[in-house]
Amino acid sequence: MCISSITKIARHRILVLIILGVFSGIIIILDFIYKPKAIYFWKYLVSYLLVLCHFIFISFTDVIEKYLADYDYLDPYEMILSEGISSFIMISFYSIFHNPFKEVSEKYIEAKTGKFIALLILLLLYAVFSAGVNIYRIYCNILYSPMTKSLASYFFISPFIIYYFINGNDFIYEGERNYVYFFLNLIICIIIDFLGLVYNEFFILNFWNLSKETHSEISRRATNKEIELVTNKNKETSDKDDNDSEGSDDD
Repeated sequence: MCISSITKIARHRILVLIILGVFSGIIIILDFIYKPKAIYFWKYLVSYLLVLCHFIFISFTDVIEKYLADYDYLDPYEMILSEGISSFIMISFYSIFHNPFKEVSEKYIEAKTGKFIALLILLLLYAVFSAGVNIYRIYCNILYSPMTKSLASYFFISPFIIYYFINGNDFIYEGERNYVYFFLNLIICIIIDFLGLVYNEFFILNFWNLSKETHSEISRRATNKEIELVTNKNKETSDKDDNDSEGSDDD
C-alpha cells in the first residue's frame, strides 16, 4: 500500500494542526510565566516534560490501535486483552518496590466497617467503569479516528478549568488568583474545542478553499459527477435512438 495514501492530510486539517500547535505553545509559555515561585524551575520543567511524554505515548497508542484494526484486522477485544496483560506485568514489577495495597490496609485499620465496605464498592465500580471507558475508547478510535476519540476529552477541559479556578488552587500567582492567566487559558481551550470540531468536520470552513477536501464536499462532487455521467449517457442513448429512427425513415 502506498504510504502517501495513508499519511495524506486534508488542507483544513493541516491548518487546524498548525493553529493547535501555536496555541499549545502559548499555553506552555503561560504556564512557565505564571509558574509558582516555590517550585524549582528544573523540577517544574521535568514534570512538564513527563506530562508531555504521557500525552505523546497516548497518541502513539491510539495510532497503533487504529493501524492494527484497519490494516491487520486485529479484534478490538484482543487489543484490550494484550494491553491489560502488559499493564499487569508492569504493575507487578512496580509492586516489587512499592506496595500498592498499603493505603488500602491503612484505611482498613483506621476506617469503620461501613466506610471500608464503601471503599471496596467504589474500587469495584472504578474497575467496571474503567473497562467501559477502555471499550468506548478503542471502538471510537477504530470506527472513527484518534482525533474523533480525543474530541470528547477537549470539552471536559473548560469545565475542569472553571471548577478548579473556583474550588481549587489553580491559577494562583503570588498568593492570589490571577484572572488574566485564567481567562487566557479558558479562551484558548474554547478555541481548541472549536478547532477540534473543524478537524472532525462538524464545522466546515468555506474560505481559502478549505472545504474542498472535506467528506461532505467530496460526496457532493461525486454525486454531481455521477449525475453528469448518467445525464450524458441518457443523452447519448437518446441521440442514438434519434439517429436510428431517422435511418429507418430514409429506408
